[in-house]
Amino acid sequence: MDNSRLIERLKHIKERMLRASVRVKRDLKTGAIIAAVGTVTSVAPSSKAAQPSARETSADRNAIAMTLNRPDSRLLPEDITTHRTMVNISANTQKIIEFQNKALNKSGDEIKDFDNATKYSIWDVTFKREVGTMSNPVGVYKEYAGSLQFDNFNARNLAIYALINKDYQNIADKFFNKKDNPQGFKNALSAFQKEYNAKGNLAFHSGNAYRSKLSAFIVSDFKKRFAQEGEENPYQFLDLQREYASDCYASFGKADFDEILATLHKKNIEIDDVSWPIIGMWCSKQIATGNFKGIAKTLEGKTLDYINSPDYVKDLSNRFPSVFKDEGGKMAVKFALEHLNEGHSLTTIKEVSQIARRPDIYQNYLNLLRFTSPKAKRTYAQAKELHKNQERIFVKACVERL
Repeated sequence: MDNSRLIERLKHIKERMLRASVRVKRDLKTGAIIAAVGTVTSVAPSSKAAQPSARETSADRNAIAMTLNRPDSRLLPEDITTHRTMVNISANTQKIIEFQNKALNKSGDEIKDFDNATKYSIWDVTFKREVGTMSNPVGVYKEYAGSLQFDNFNARNLAIYALINKDYQNIADKFFNKKDNPQGFKNALSAFQKEYNAKGNLAFHSGNAYRSKLSAFIVSDFKKRFAQEGEENPYQFLDLQREYASDCYASFGKADFDEILATLHKKNIEIDDVSWPIIGMWCSKQIATGNFKGIAKTLEGKTLDYINSPDYVKDLSNRFPSVFKDEGGKMAVKFALEHLNEGHSLTTIKEVSQIARRPDIYQNYLNLLRFTSPKAKRTYAQAKELHKNQERIFVKACVERL
C-alpha cells in the first residue's frame, strides 16, 4: 500500500474511531491511536529513511503514553522569542565576544530544550570568522557591515527588511528619513510592500525599481546610526541581522542550497540530521563568497557520520581556502570543531527551517519537545526515534483492527 492510500485509510479510521463507543476507547488503553492520527496523516513516511524503527521497548510505550494529550505539549513558532546574553572570553591578550541564546515562551519563561542543545546559533561560525574579536561586533561598519559583514547593498537591504517586519520597527525608524517627504516615503513603502507580497525575497534583488526607490529614503548618516545601534541595542540588532541572513540573504542562493538538499536526499539524509556547526560552515562560505556553490560536491557519496565529523570540517577548510585559511577562517573552523557534538536547539532549528524554506522542520521540532522533561532528558535524535516508534505502534494497531 503506497503512502497516499495509507493516509486515506488512516483518515477513514480516524472518522470511524471518533464515532466509536466507549468500549472501543477503553480498549485502546493509552489513547495512542486516536492522539497520533493527526500527526501520522500529516507526516506519514515518504522515504526509506523516514520509515518507523522496527524496535519497540516498554520505555518507548511509556514515553508515548505519558506525552500524548498533554495540553502544554504543543508550541507554535509565534509563541517563542529568543533571549541573548553577551559573554566576554579572554584568550591570552585577546578579548573575544560571544552571544549565547535561550528560548522563552509568551510568559517570558525559558522553554526546556532537548538534552545537549547548543547555546549558539548557526551564524556564530560566521560571527567568529568575521567580527568575534571586534569591540562593537554587531554595529561594526567599515567596508562591510554588522556581525555577519554584509556588503553595503545588503546592509541597506537589512534596513528595508527591518522596515517591513513589525518586530524591528523601532530599529527601522532610525534608519529612514520619513520627515522631508512623508507622502513620498509612504508611497515608496506601499509599492515595495506590494512587490514583496507578490515576489517574496526577489523584491530585495539589485535592479528592483521598488527597492531602489525605498532605499533612497535611508538616512545619509546610515553608517553612524548603524554603529550606534550595535552599541546601544546589540541583542535586538543581532536578532535582526541573523533573521535577515536566515530568511532573506540565504534565499538568494536557493538553487545551490536545493542542490545540497538533493545530494543529501540521495543518501536518505535529512537536513536537520546534519550538525548545526556544519551548516554554519556552509553559511560562512556563502557570506564570504556570496553563494553556496561547490558545497553539494563535498557531500556526494558521503555518509551522515562523515558529514558530522571533524574530517569533513577539515575537508571544507581545504576546499575553500579563501574562506577558512586566514586568521578569522581558522577561528571559524576551531569554533565548529569545538561545538560539533552539541545538538540542534530551538535557535538553530529555526534557522535551518528558514534557510531550507521548510517551516515544517521548526514546527516538528516543537512538537517533539513533548518527549523531553526534567525526569526524562532526551536528545533531538532520541525524540525523533520515539516519534517513529509512535507511528509504528499506531499503524500496527490500526492494521490489527481492520
